[in-house]
Amino acid sequence: MGSVKKRYQLPGAPSPGPEREYMTLKQAGEYLGYSRTTIWRFIKHGNLRVLKIQPWKVKRTDLDALFEKLAVKENPK
Repeated sequence: MGSVKKRYQLPGAPSPGPEREYMTLKQAGEYLGYSRTTIWRFIKHGNLRVLKIQPWKVKRTDLDALFEKLAVKENPK
């Protein structure tokens, strides 16, 4: 199964590059189409786990799960 983001990626949105297991907060923001500040808020509110290694990193599968959750919230059936 492919990445959730690839199925919903907006035209002109930056590509995350090669499939990475872990991404910096900036890369995570680009991957989901949100700002780095918004990614910080997801972490602060417990919606996204972070690896506290410098620079802080998040797991791509966690980003995909968060994106799926946000997509369902925005488009309930």
